[in-house]
This record gives sequence, C-alpha cells and structure tokens, in this order.
Amino acid sequence: MLVLSLSSLAQEQSYVLFNGTIITPNYTSFSNPSKGVAYLTFDHQYIVEIPAIKYIEYDTTRYRLAGMFRGNIQYQKRILDGPRIDIYSQEYKKTKLSPFKNRESNKVEYFFEKNENTFSNVNFKNLKWAVADDPESMRHLKKANRYRWIQIVSAAVVSWATVSSIQRQDFRSPTSLATVSILSIIPIALAQKPKRRVLFETIDIYNRSR
Repeated sequence: MLVLSLSSLAQEQSYVLFNGTIITPNYTSFSNPSKGVAYLTFDHQYIVEIPAIKYIEYDTTRYRLAGMFRGNIQYQKRILDGPRIDIYSQEYKKTKLSPFKNRESNKVEYFFEKNENTFSNVNFKNLKWAVADDPESMRHLKKANRYRWIQIVSAAVVSWATVSSIQRQDFRSPTSLATVSILSIIPIALAQKPKRRVLFETIDIYNRSR
C-alpha cells in the first residue's frame, strides 16, 4: 500500500485542487483531528481539506488521493503518462481466508484516467466505454473477453464442485477442500495475466491512435 508522509516528498511539489487551483508551497503540514476532516496547511496560513485535493505532482511523478489509512494519506501512483490515457497503480495488503491458515499478501490494483475526466479501474467494462471512439482499440479489447469467460466458467465449476462435495457430506475433508481450492485458483490465475496484458495493450494502442 502506497502511503507517503509529507516529509518524504520533494521540495518542489504542487497540489492541484478539484476547483483547478494549483498550490506550490514552501512548507506543508498535515493535521488529522479526531473529529472532522483531515487537512493540509500550506505556508502556515492556507488550509485545504484532503478531499479537495485532486492530485500531487513532484519531480516527474503524479499521485492521486486515494483516501486515508491509519491516519496517513493514501495515494495512487501514476505509472504511465499517456497522451490520452494515464495508468495508476495502488498497492495494498489482502487477507485470504483459508480453512487451514489465513494468508496475507500484497496486491496491486490498476486504474486509468482519460483526459483527467474519467478515473476508473482497469477492466474490460470500463475500457469498453473509454476506447469506444477508436475501432482498432475496440478490436484488440475484444481479445480480453475470452479470458473473462474463462474466469466465469471457472467460477461455475467451483460452485458445482462445492455443491457436489456438500451433497456427498465430505466437504469438510482435507481432500475435498484441496480439490475446490485447486479448481478455483488454477483456471482463474491462468486467465488473469493474459487478460490484464490485453487490457494494457489496448490502452497502448489507444494512446498511439489519433
């Protein structure tokens, strides 16, 4: 999870607000009162509430505000500055529940921004609307749909296996649990990476189009 402290930011930083205002302060302090909204104070006099900030730019990197986490500002980092669509990433910890042992892992979620107007998760449905004005991008995006169906079929198989195990009254056995876990993980994992690759390739094609 990307959580930055203000002291870690470079000196040359600009705060862009949703109302279009750009602030480039010499000094910034962060306050998170127990009651009320967290805010920043610029140069000891200008106060801006966190929800009013659209993004922060410093050096060559842009960060969008993603909310608060344990009293710190949480950001989404821009990893692609495209002429038409930008890509952002956000890391966070995810707990996987298991009948044997809960596991915590790091997960990366991707977002895209089109013309600073649309900010959405990178998925088939959202990109379908974002690149609808470019036929070449749409043709490439359709390739991701086949992997989407693989995931849907995999989920159906897992549901069927689970119901069958319950009907046989052996769902609690280690063998049945392991079988269901394998059925749920392998097909979905195999489809996820190529599907994501096609989505990113679609954004690249769209950025190169006129």
